[in-house]
Amino acid sequence: MQPLKKTITNQNPFLDYTMKKNILITLLGALALLSCGQGKEKTQTVRVKQLYTIEIPDFLSEAKYLDKEASLQYQNLVKEVYIVVLDEPKEVLEKTIADNGLEDYYTLDINGYASLLTDSMEESVAFDSIPVLQPEKINGLNSQILNFTGKIEGVHIYWKLAYIEGRNNYYQVMTWTLASRKEEYQNIMDAMVNSFKEIDKHKK
Repeated sequence: MQPLKKTITNQNPFLDYTMKKNILITLLGALALLSCGQGKEKTQTVRVKQLYTIEIPDFLSEAKYLDKEASLQYQNLVKEVYIVVLDEPKEVLEKTIADNGLEDYYTLDINGYASLLTDSMEESVAFDSIPVLQPEKINGLNSQILNFTGKIEGVHIYWKLAYIEGRNNYYQVMTWTLASRKEEYQNIMDAMVNSFKEIDKHKK
């Protein structure tokens, strides 16, 4: 996943994907899962840049290399659960559309933002089926949601992605796991995305 300003020109506009590199770590840590309880996961509230907060399960720890553009990135290499958040000013959308002559294809709002970034994924992800954006409200904020499975670098993945319109910024909240673990972690992934709250009160 990349910020909008890099989507048009970057050869990998979706995500610097690292899951395949962690297979050995996953296998070595598999035994640890046997001792884990099945109760409700404890969470931590993460506050980022005076812009937003989000609830993250305690089993996730801060990461550094999932996406260099992310303002938040957490992972659990054993469970294969990941989340990243990107934020960028709203004016980036207008500039990107104007600079690339896309005025006839994308609108200057959350719908255009979400559609442009979703279309860019086709270069990196082999979708199981064409993903469909669903409009929702996340804590009062307009958003577009995607739930989909597909393959990247030969690995079958389940993603949940929210494009969110804030006061001055657009946000991308993405969480993913192995497709084989969708049922196990889907509720946790939904809860993370739905916990997103903007705290930015600045008016440009």
